[in-house]
Amino acid sequence: MTTLTDDLAQELLIKYEPILIFDSDNKVLPMDTEPFVRQCSLWETPRASISFQKPQVIKDWGTLTRQDLARYRSPAKSVYYLYFAKLDEATAQAMQRQGITTTTGAIIEHGLKQYAALPADDRQSTYHGRAFYSGDYLALQYWFFYALNDFKTSHGGINDHEGDWEGVTLFLPKEQQTPAAVAIAADTWLPTRLLAAAHHGAEAASWDEVERDGDHPIFYIARGSHAAYYQTGNPFPDRADGKGEKVGPGGSKGWKRIIFPVEGPPDWVTNFDGAWGYYSRDALGGYNGPGGLTQTIKYSLLGGLSHEPRATWVDPVGEANLA
Repeated sequence: MTTLTDDLAQELLIKYEPILIFDSDNKVLPMDTEPFVRQCSLWETPRASISFQKPQVIKDWGTLTRQDLARYRSPAKSVYYLYFAKLDEATAQAMQRQGITTTTGAIIEHGLKQYAALPADDRQSTYHGRAFYSGDYLALQYWFFYALNDFKTSHGGINDHEGDWEGVTLFLPKEQQTPAAVAIAADTWLPTRLLAAAHHGAEAASWDEVERDGDHPIFYIARGSHAAYYQTGNPFPDRADGKGEKVGPGGSKGWKRIIFPVEGPPDWVTNFDGAWGYYSRDALGGYNGPGGLTQTIKYSLLGGLSHEPRATWVDPVGEANLA
């Protein structure tokens, strides 16, 4: 089996970089997590959906870096969360008395203005790349982080929340390799299967079935929710008309690449288990910031918050039914 080095991982990730084509009404593009975190404050709040305890600010706006997150593992009865929309306390408290949807909608509206006001370099289209062996495959993962999911507020969808992790995975079978593969590695690998995130699940497809521009698979991104699809259309509850911004090779915007080392991702990925956005205490979870790359956050009215491994991160082969 070919030894997977950082150089080979980067070569393959660049060779098969995806092209994302957005809906014409999309407002947010994938960005680097570092400038997002710099814009956030960090809070601690009870895990339970029903609690008389108030959230407490741990790090104020403008004082937090991405690497700081590595120090924060949530205590047993509370959880940390990032808060992007910088609202004054009086406004925030007034919104909270009006219910989750009103509160989160106001946060999203303010957050969209805050996002649009960021310097262009901070909003540069970015993917967080990862290459690793999973079962009988080499998996290439491209993770996209969006500052906001404005699905309900902007598009009449089913939910809103700050922060949004989405991703696609390409699978390259190990058995294609030969002893000469080390010398001509990138030319000897060919994807056979793909996996695209859409809401709480992921849809698999054959490499031969998907639209491509050379070696670059094309995904159509729904407005607001940022779910990825292989064709344009109106898959419920989304719309992905393919008439918006084209990001990636040949697009109006190229990729900024953050590629994780083969030996493992940085500790801000593995250590921080808080929510990547405002935690509204929504028992169904749709209005809460999501978990990070390694784990999702689940919610219940009685049990409050709990963590589960993110299936696409820990077992993409199983998620794509390739095992």
